[in-house]
Amino acid sequence: MEKHDKNVITRQDRSPNGRQTIGYLTRTISGDTGQALWSGVVNGARARDLNLICFCAECLSDSRGFLAHANILYDLANAEQVDGIVTWASSIGTYISPDENRAFHERYRPLQIVTVGGEVEGFSSVLLILTDSVVLVSNTN
Repeated sequence: MEKHDKNVITRQDRSPNGRQTIGYLTRTISGDTGQALWSGVVNGARARDLNLICFCAECLSDSRGFLAHANILYDLANAEQVDGIVTWASSIGTYISPDENRAFHERYRPLQIVTVGGEVEGFSSVLLILTDSVVLVSNTN
């Protein structure tokens, strides 16, 4: 077991309750799928006694009006604020290529990152298959 250096202040030490914090990057928490995913992330964080911060912005490279300006919120998710990140990759990556989506996620390294709803090369993914009343989940690495 490593000895904790009292002169080093970690992100977890700065947390008001000493718990780890997960950031959830998404385009929406409304609609059937958005609500289902948000509910799952909240329940998962609660079950594991984690803090949760939602960074709700827009699709990357969305050219409609000023929507893309909201994406500055994604910059707030960083190692100073969170210990890991979950992204709804297929939602925020609607208007970008797979390579651009991978580059977007790479900027958060070395944090642990899990994508939901779409595979991003090099990251763990939770894939969803939505049917009328069932959500089937598949975990990939």
